[in-house]
Amino acid sequence: STIIKRIVTGDDVLANLPELISSQLTHDGRQINPDSDRILLVADKHTAGLDLMKIEKVCNELGFATDICVLESEGDLVPDEKAVFSLLQSARADTGLIIVHGSGTLNDLVRYVSFKLRLPYYLAATAPSMDGYASTVSPLIHNGMKITYEAQGADAIMAESKLLAEAPAVMLAAGLGDIIGKFTAIADWKLASLVENEYYCAEIAEMVIETVRSTLLASGSIAA
Repeated sequence: STIIKRIVTGDDVLANLPELISSQLTHDGRQINPDSDRILLVADKHTAGLDLMKIEKVCNELGFATDICVLESEGDLVPDEKAVFSLLQSARADTGLIIVHGSGTLNDLVRYVSFKLRLPYYLAATAPSMDGYASTVSPLIHNGMKITYEAQGADAIMAESKLLAEAPAVMLAAGLGDIIGKFTAIADWKLASLVENEYYCAEIAEMVIETVRSTLLASGSIAA
C-alpha cells in the first residue's frame, strides 16, 4: 500500500502546489496550518538552482514560514549517516511538511527521514534518472554498507516535463537502464515466489513489463 494521494505531471506542475498544501493533513489527521507549521525545503547543490525558489515563493504566499536544507557534497551526494543527520538537524519541532526538489538520492534520504519523523513529504522531480519516485523503501549507506530501510512514499509527486527533458543525458540514460533492469527484477520476483513462496502478482508484473516494452520502443528517440 502507499500513501501517495496525487501524481502531477506535465507543464507548470507547481501551479498545483497551493491546492496540495492547503489540503494536506499530518499523519495524525490534523490539517497543516501556517500559524503552527513550517515547511522544510530540501535540495542539493545541483537542484537548488532549479525551481527551489519558486517552491519557496508558493509556500510563503500561502503564509508558511520555510527552512531550506541544501545538502552539500564534494562529489556526488552520498545517502549516508552524515546526510541523514543534516536532514534531521534541519527539521524543527514545528515542521509540518517536507518538500524535496531532486531525484534518486535526495528522495531516498527524505523518504527515510520523513518516515522517522512522521511527517508528510512532497517530491518535485528533477530528472528521470531512476524509477523509484513512488517507492516505499530507502537504500542508504550505513557503516559503509548499502542497506535498504523501511520508509514511506510521498504524499504528492510533481514532475515537470520540461525540467525532466532538460536533465543531463547521462541521467536520461540511467533512467532508461533502470527501467530495462525490470526484466531481471520481475524474473527475480517470480523466482522468489517459487523458492520462498513470496507473494507474486501477475497483474502488477505484466504492468511493469508492458512499461519496459513501451520504454524500449521509445529508447531510440529518448536522447533527442
